Amino acid sequence: MAARGCPGLAADWLNGWLAAVGATVLVPQMRLAWSPHLLPHAVLDVPGDDDPADHLAALLPSIVDLESWPIARQLDGHAELQWNVEVATFRDRAAFARHSTAPWTLSAIYTDLSWDREKRAHVIGRGQFATPMPGRVNTIGDRLRKLIPAAREVDLRASLEGRGARVANNGLGFDVGRVGSLADETEMLVDPVIELLAFYALALFPVRGDGRSDARQRGWTGRRGEPGTFRWPTWTDALDAMAIDALLDCTGPAAQWLGVTGWWQVVPFDRRGQSDVTRAYGSMRSAP
Repeated sequence: MAARGCPGLAADWLNGWLAAVGATVLVPQMRLAWSPHLLPHAVLDVPGDDDPADHLAALLPSIVDLESWPIARQLDGHAELQWNVEVATFRDRAAFARHSTAPWTLSAIYTDLSWDREKRAHVIGRGQFATPMPGRVNTIGDRLRKLIPAAREVDLRASLEGRGARVANNGLGFDVGRVGSLADETEMLVDPVIELLAFYALALFPVRGDGRSDARQRGWTGRRGEPGTFRWPTWTDALDAMAIDALLDCTGPAAQWLGVTGWWQVVPFDRRGQSDVTRAYGSMRSAP
């Protein structure tokens, strides 16, 4: 098997789309296309006769891997990385990241070029995919520490097929699918494999700033609470991570020439009251 259709990674599900892209980051030889269905799903492809799922399962990170990443809460000889990061701590972690095996994990979340208008000072800003979460154990590193063991214990193939196990976990903190209705249990439920693969996609979405305004994440054109401020495409050709990275900068006629078949956009979760701290992104089909 060289190609695997993944109905569990549907184009209209932001986390599913991110997970499909993240698969190509985790496995460099992996390529991604989208099926020709009315609602496309991911088709993952690797050279030879191997099952793409085997490559993904073999390269899923461990807690040991996380502990060597610059976003780990605790690193020997370094200050603790909390949700609100001080400039000195960021500077230290940025220096560490330059020699890390996963330097992108820091730039996918933080930038030191965000301007606080009230303080009139540069602060460490976070990207739109770094949604807040209650409690002290709330950094992206903390969330990954919970996700990694869960992802390694469930059936990865089932997740790709759309029948993966859901576990009690807040995940990365932005999937609308984890939120139940008022008649459901209040416990958040996520597929840890999808969440973990989605995190790898953030390697293509660094956070940046201009030193004069709020931080922005690649692909976002506005604040996280506004509809339509993040859009994502589907395409026909099998592309690796570097080709996807290039395609993401193409819009209009150029995108159609490159095989883009459709666009989707975020729809922010409508909080159920002033005290509701839940943040999540749904989606809707977008015009070209």
